[in-house]
Amino acid sequence: MIFGEAIGSKIINIEKTCAKLFGKSKTKELLDKTGPKKLFICNKDEDTLTLSNKAWKNLKKKNLNNIQTLFYVTETPVKQFPGNGFLFASKNKLNENIQVIDFNSGCTGFVDALTLSLSSKKKTIIVCTEAYSKSSKIFNRSVTTLFSDGASAFIPDLKQLKLVDSAFGYKKNTYNDLVCDINSNILMDGKKVYDFVSTEVFPSLIKMLKKNKNIKFDRIYIHQGSRFVVKFLQEKLKYYSNHIPSNIEKTGNFVSATLPILISGDIKKKPFKHKENIVLCGFGVGLAYSFAIIEVNKTKSIR
Repeated sequence: MIFGEAIGSKIINIEKTCAKLFGKSKTKELLDKTGPKKLFICNKDEDTLTLSNKAWKNLKKKNLNNIQTLFYVTETPVKQFPGNGFLFASKNKLNENIQVIDFNSGCTGFVDALTLSLSSKKKTIIVCTEAYSKSSKIFNRSVTTLFSDGASAFIPDLKQLKLVDSAFGYKKNTYNDLVCDINSNILMDGKKVYDFVSTEVFPSLIKMLKKNKNIKFDRIYIHQGSRFVVKFLQEKLKYYSNHIPSNIEKTGNFVSATLPILISGDIKKKPFKHKENIVLCGFGVGLAYSFAIIEVNKTKSIR
């Protein structure tokens, strides 16, 4: 599994910013919940399209033979329409005969796209790119202290990855708990998002894991919603796997690009071995969740 990545080039020191606004004590309390002390956001010349183009350029060993589908995932498009996948496809001179599908599904987007790719058995490009900073015009303790801008590009190897199981869901009437209206600012009710994780995401994930109780789960990759959420799920899931990596404190929450960037960083340190079973857990905007169990097959260690 090889990913191309790109992150915003402007670094914001959230710890210093919050210390000036709220004092050191309140800042510590806030960062204990959110996690990152610095964030990576777009400069004035960057946006989701430039980030995705850079991530694509950084994707090594691109095999474009027989590509059938492009999934382009973003909640922060540079144009309202057409779908920004068409911009990306044109800028990068992709084959004109591919199917271009745009997703506006945020934190579940990578899992949504990957499960569709593996289920359809079509060779696919998956691009996830987000720039929440473009929709955050004012300082918001729940948003400004948590989200980084970044992108990933990935071509799933259908011989290497096998979809074992998946599960999806959403909770009715929670769409305003993490929301951005057109020409407005992002708003998030952190308590309600956490309640969703504890009462909907966690029980649903456990249900899927118990359904597949005969499988040994080598790694569990969870969406880096916040430090508080990650610590909660790591503690609850340690019975199922002893490897549940996190990067929230170093990089922040990249929304749809979070899981691929997390996986990429992890396998650079600890490459996959043959026949590992990994769990992907995406959750957030909707409020919704998407899970997948993937079997990684290869005779040599891969990264």
